[in-house]
Amino acid sequence: MRFARQSSENIEEVFHRLVIEGRGGISFEGGRPDFIHGQRHLFLDDLEVKADSMLSVTEWEWGRDHLLVRRDSKHLQESLKRMQFAGYDSNAIHLVDYNKDYWEISALPEPAAYGAGLMLGVIGFARYRRRRKCRRTCPGE
Repeated sequence: MRFARQSSENIEEVFHRLVIEGRGGISFEGGRPDFIHGQRHLFLDDLEVKADSMLSVTEWEWGRDHLLVRRDSKHLQESLKRMQFAGYDSNAIHLVDYNKDYWEISALPEPAAYGAGLMLGVIGFARYRRRRKCRRTCPGE
C-alpha cells in the first residue's frame, strides 16, 4: 500500500482495519522518490500483523509522515514487534501520544546515523576553532 498522489498538500487516509498476513508494506513515498511531498497521515482503527508476518514501512520520515493507530486497537502491542521502518532501528519502534484517540507509531534512526551526525558535528567544530584561532594569530588575513 502506498500514497500514490504526488502532491505537496497534506493527505489523510483512514482505514477501519489493516491485517497483514505474510509480508506487507506501507510506503509514504507518493509516486516519485525525488518529489518532496506534504504531510501524510494514515489513520488505522485496528492494526494486526499476524504471527510469522512482517510489516515494512518505507519512505517514512520523522515529523512529516504519521502512522496512527487507535488507542483501543486490540492487536497493537503484538503488531509493533512485527514491524520495521526502513532506515530506522527496528528495536526502537515505539508509541507516541498523538491525541486523545490515537497513538503515533514512530521509530528512531539507526545507531550509525547518530555516529555520522556526531562526526559531522565534531569536524565542523574543529574547523570553526581552527579558523577562529587563525584569525587571531595569522597576520595579513
